[in-house]
Amino acid sequence: MGTRHLIAVAIDGEYKVAQYGQWDGYFEGQGVDVLNFLKNVDYNEFKNQVRNLTWITPEDIETINGWDEEFMKGYAYEDNDFGDRWVRAGLPFEVHDEIKAVHQYHPRSETIKGGTATNMQLYHDNTDKGVTKCLNGLRKL
Repeated sequence: MGTRHLIAVAIDGEYKVAQYGQWDGYFEGQGVDVLNFLKNVDYNEFKNQVRNLTWITPEDIETINGWDEEFMKGYAYEDNDFGDRWVRAGLPFEVHDEIKAVHQYHPRSETIKGGTATNMQLYHDNTDKGVTKCLNGLRKL
């Protein structure tokens, strides 16, 4: 069901995490997942981990020209491309294995016929060429 929603985590008066979703935004969907996560977490440890999160700056996004809108022609790989271009551009990035993430379950479906293959090829092309700044992002280059 297409129930759009935004979940945000704020601490010390500052937003640290925001997640936009396009389905299961009602309480019985995403809300239950969040509630189950919070019931099983060490709250003080969670607060400490949230305090250590760093927000992406507009300047960082502009460095790679945002998300590549070419991926709208297909399905999947847009986040992989964004992250890989981020790293190739030398923007700050660290992996912290102790930080937990919750991925919202959703059934896998291909909304555009052949879209997964289309985006996989675009992703590999960008990777092979070492693209850091996409052409069809915030600005059309």
